This record gives sequence, C-alpha cells and structure tokens, in this order.
Amino acid sequence: MNMNMQQSTHTMNTELSMDDLETHSLMRAERDGPMDMAPTQRSIRSIAQRWRAFQILVLLSACAALSLFKEDILNIIIREDQGQTIKIVDAIDAVGGTTLNLTAKPASSSPSSSLLISLDDLRSLAVEGKQKFQTLQVVDYGEYAETVFDKEAVLGYFRSPTAISRERLKRSLKIKILQSQVQWRKDDDNADESGSGSSSGSGNGSEDSTDIDDETVEENDKRTTFVWAVGGHSAAAGHGNLFKQAYANIIEESLKPIFASMGIRFYAKNYAMGGTKTSPEVSLCMESIFGPEVDILSWDYAMTDGRSPPLYNMWLQRANLHPSRPILFSFGQRYADSAHQRLEADGGAGFERNFLDVRKVFPDSDDLTVNATTLTPGVKDYLCNKGHIETGEPCGDEKFHTSHMCKKVGYQTSWHNGWKDHMFIGRLTSAFIIENLLEAVEELFGTNANDNGNITASDLGDLSYEAEFVEPSISLDYLNYLHALKREDQARFHENAEETNIFEPENKFLKYPEFNHFQRSRGWCRTALLPSQARYDGVVTENNSTVTYLHGGRTDYKDEGETITKLSDPEPENDETQIHLAYNIKLNRNICEHAEIDFKDTFFVRAADKWMQTTVPNDSELAYFDKIDDPKGIIALCSLVMDWNRYPKDYVTIEEMVGLKEDAISDVEGDWGIIVNGKRANNLTSLDKENRCYALKHNFGEEGHYFPKADNGRYKVQFRVPRNDGNFYFSSIMVL
Repeated sequence: MNMNMQQSTHTMNTELSMDDLETHSLMRAERDGPMDMAPTQRSIRSIAQRWRAFQILVLLSACAALSLFKEDILNIIIREDQGQTIKIVDAIDAVGGTTLNLTAKPASSSPSSSLLISLDDLRSLAVEGKQKFQTLQVVDYGEYAETVFDKEAVLGYFRSPTAISRERLKRSLKIKILQSQVQWRKDDDNADESGSGSSSGSGNGSEDSTDIDDETVEENDKRTTFVWAVGGHSAAAGHGNLFKQAYANIIEESLKPIFASMGIRFYAKNYAMGGTKTSPEVSLCMESIFGPEVDILSWDYAMTDGRSPPLYNMWLQRANLHPSRPILFSFGQRYADSAHQRLEADGGAGFERNFLDVRKVFPDSDDLTVNATTLTPGVKDYLCNKGHIETGEPCGDEKFHTSHMCKKVGYQTSWHNGWKDHMFIGRLTSAFIIENLLEAVEELFGTNANDNGNITASDLGDLSYEAEFVEPSISLDYLNYLHALKREDQARFHENAEETNIFEPENKFLKYPEFNHFQRSRGWCRTALLPSQARYDGVVTENNSTVTYLHGGRTDYKDEGETITKLSDPEPENDETQIHLAYNIKLNRNICEHAEIDFKDTFFVRAADKWMQTTVPNDSELAYFDKIDDPKGIIALCSLVMDWNRYPKDYVTIEEMVGLKEDAISDVEGDWGIIVNGKRANNLTSLDKENRCYALKHNFGEEGHYFPKADNGRYKVQFRVPRNDGNFYFSSIMVL
C-alpha cells in the first residue's frame, strides 16, 4: 500500500509494533465511534481488514501532521508479509534531509530481504522526481529549458574518456538505492539486549545473515546518504554571493527531493576555501576536510592551481586513497582527459565539465531586439555584450543579489560568479546526475545488463571482473555483487602503484623517492582551516561536539578555540602547554551571517608560552579515521596563508623555526625550534612552489625525512619560537 509521507523537522525516537498501532487504532475508533456497519454484520476476516485500515489511517494522520513542517515528500511502500513486525525506527530531523525509515524484520528464520518498494514504484518515483526538477527548469529558463535540458545534451555536459566512468557512477547510485531499499537480518547485540530482536532462529540473527559477507554488512550498516563534496577556491565557495546561492546549494536543492523519495539523504557540502590550492595541503588533508564519507568529490581550483597537471594528478591519487573512493568531477581542468584515462584504468571514475557552449542558446539581455521583460530569472541579465557572462550593462549591475539579506557582502569582483551563473552550474550538474539516476533505476530491471553492469567489451579493454554475475534486482545478492565489483576496482588502484607519476614533477620535492609515498599512503592530518568536517565533528579539539546540518555544507557550528587577540594567559613554566587553535574576528569573522563559511584559522605557537606541544594522532583522530596506514614518520607543516600577503609583524616562518633563515637573529634564552619525539628538525624540504608547506628533516642518519614514532605509535611535536616578538602560525600538520 502506498503512503505519501512528508518529512518532519522534529525527531521521533519511538518504536511501534503492530500491536501498539492496533491499540492506537482501537482508541481512535472508541473516540470517534463506528465508521460503518455494525461488526456483527461483518465476517471475522472483514473485521481484521477494518482494523488494518484503522492502523493505516492512524499512520496517514500522523503523516498529515508531519506534512505541516516539511516540503519534500517521501513515498514508502511497505510489503505486508505474514508474521512481520513493522517498527518505526526513527524519523530523523528534516534539516538533515533524512527520511522516515521503516524497517521490516521477518519473523521466519530463513534468509530473506524485505522489499520496501517495488521496482515499478521505484521507477515511478524516479520519473516523478525528474518531472519536479523539470518544473524548476521552466521557472528558471522558460522556453530555453527544453533545449538546455534535453537528455542527449545533458549527458554531454560532463565527459569522460570512456563509458566506464559513467557505469561506475551508476553503480554507485544503484548501491545507494539498494542500501535504502533492502533490509536484512544481521548480528544486532543492542537489539538482543533490549529484547527487540527476532524471537526465532539464533538469538543474534546469524541464521538470517549467512549469505552476507562481512564487508557488505560493514558497508551497509549505516543510514543511507549520498554526499557530494565541493572542493575549490573562492568562486566555488560562493564569495560575493549569499552562501545559499553557491552552486553546491543549488545542487542540493535540486537533487534532495528525488533522492529523498528513494529513502536517501542527499547532501551537497561546500568545502571550498578562498585563495587555496589543492596541493599539498588540501590533497593531503582530504579526509579531515571533506570527511570520511564522500560519494562524489568535485575539483574547482583552476584559478589557483593554474591547471597544473602535477597538482591535479596528486589530487586524483589522494582521492583514490580516500576510504569511500569517490567519483571525481572536474570543473575547469583542461588536462583532465589524460588524467581521467589513467584514473579509469586504476578502477576510478572521472568527469570533466563541458557545458561552456550551452549558454549560447540564451539571448543577450542588452540586445535591443530582445524583450528582456519576458525573460525568466535565469536568463534575464545573464548574458550581455555578445555572449559575455554577467558583464556589461545591465548584466554586471545585476550580477550579485545580496542586499535583501546582508547590508554588505565582500568580494563582489569580476572573477567571482554571480548568482545566475551559480544557479546555471548547479542546475546542469543536477540534470546530469538525475539522468544517470534514472538509467540506474532502469538497469535494476535488467535492461541491457551484462556481466559487468552495462560496460561493453570494447569499453573494458584490458579490464575484467572476477565476481560471479548476478542478475540486476532489488536484492541483497545483487548488492553484494556490486560491492564485489567496487572492491575489485579498488584493488586495481593498489596494483598499479608503480606508475603513479604520470606527469613531470612540478617542484624539487617531487624528485625525491618519497613522492610516491605522498601520493599513495594514507596518513594523519590535523587542520585548522574551515570548512573542515573533522573540526565540525569536534575531532581537532576532542570536545565531542555535535552540530546540526543546515544546508549546502553550512552547519550551526560554533567557533572553537580562542580569539587571537584574547588568548589565555601564557604558561612559560609549563612545557606541556598545548598549541592554541585561534582565529581573527576582525579579519574573517566580522561578516554577514548569510555570507561565506570559509575561514583561515590557525594553530598558534606563542613566544610567551615558550615550549608548546601537540601530539598526532590524538584519541579522537584514532577513532575517527579508521584503518590509517602505519606512517613512515614524514612530518609536514603548512604555514598559514594571509590573504593578499598581509602578514603581521610577529609572523615567524617555518624556515626561522628550524634556523634556516640567514638574517634571523634569536633573542630568546635557552633552546628553541621544532622537536619530534626527541629529534630536532634542522632542515626542510619544500613541498610547493610557494615554499609554504615543508617536510621536516633531521640529520640523524641517511633517512632524514623520517622521524621515529613513540612506543604508542604517536608523534609528539614540540615548538618554541626563536624570537620574543614573534609567533608561529601554521594551518595544518601532516604525518605520513
């Protein structure tokens, strides 16, 4: 039976069995009186049917109440198998975009999976979701929507070397659909202890989970989400606009309803930071910044990376090391094709943006033959001066639309997109995902499926899969099969480690043997930069904070650390004083609350504290970042970048900290510098052209880049600034 449910902004934590629901139905019937003929005129079977109707009526009434608080509609179809107990597990807060999760546990002990929705209904939901998105298209682009969002055109907006990337994208989508629709019995100690487990079979439900491999259970034992993480510079961050106008928010707004209809929480989280390059800092800190769970990761750093092939290659290598191995999208990397070709061979998937020419369908708003008053919001004042984007009159004057929310928004410059271009990027990107989602749903019917999904022999080339083919369906077997294919692709990446350096090295460090280690070894990163998922989750400060997700990557996160002008009193006699996490209110917090969320916070070593320290990893990091490789002991530091090179007089460089700055004069009494587990760093190796990030080096033996780990496997790093009027600012510390 179909139930159209709207999500609620309230959190429910109740569990109702069918007996509980029946009790509520009886109470409702007693209150309202008989609704039809007397029970004596019905058969016993009819009475049972009436009670079932009352149960559904109660649920629908509850959902109607919930609908007062939520716009997105979730259709959940429950198959009523005999002997099942339906439990409302939870209704998660609607701000996070979650859906009502109904788990049906079979009473029988035979292995089975409970279908929450039929294939036909799944197809209907997908089509309906696309139709709702088409309504947005018409509102935004009017008569031009049909041309711009034609399916054939949409599938060309992101290109890849072969069809392999698109098949891997659809595989990822199918896995999420199946995760949200298939429920199985598995070990559940908490359920057993509370008495809510199945009464049949073994106490822990092991008889029902014999056909589930351990890795699949681990991968699916989570509430289903799909996360798009946006990486980029100031334009991607939405500078000059309201934060909600950035294209990450547009993607989330566009895709959230269709994913929610299938029981999947969709997020498009904006982690872009102004004036930031990918490598080495962001690439080495991917898990800290973007979080441990990412399904799609997009690159939008052309303005800062300068379309550098080596930097982009480093980005790809590090993304492949990410635990979730996200699908990669490139926004403006002109060399992406060659890199993505290798990425596909390594088991990954990569797409390059390709919709520059599509804008030509729109008229110039300054064309005297065009009646601009008839143009829709996405078209009016978008192109002027012979097809130029948001420049000239009136387009330049209407580029930013912020005054209704903020008295002032900074960075409204020529190189930052306006709100119409952000909307255009977001809508086209969303259309591409929707078309692939619809194809993924169709493939669950078995349409054109073969032993490798839909990848043809010519597409595969030398690639092949060993997993035994399983017919597409909404089933646990097919889900296991898709996970097996994904694991085989992951193995390809590690098998091809010898040939990772496909581009010429960009700087002097990359000629060192450690280059492959930097590309291919997971390690620890602690960063002060925002946005950062590790900071949102309280990992850096170990305060176990909980934040509420709002939209587009914005949360209700409250500043941790200290204002740099109001630090706690110095403790010069305490050699165990922890380094400060600090921020500057005047430089990057005194802005409109609806503007950007990216800030260059800093780890701060103050001269007045003398020796300060930090230990990597801390306890929270050990728990947060699962299965990190055993580091070799390379310690890297990135000094804080000051916007527009506005460095304060007290700024001490990394070179000064290890005694390499020739004109530096120390005026402190006693020892100073950087010491790692008892070994002093007295040299550096640059990791970038700007000489901002360095690997520390010591002179003890030949392996000078490697510092010993302590008996507990950690690295204690001690700092003391070499001059009394100086302070050491750094944004990240990495251990590889």
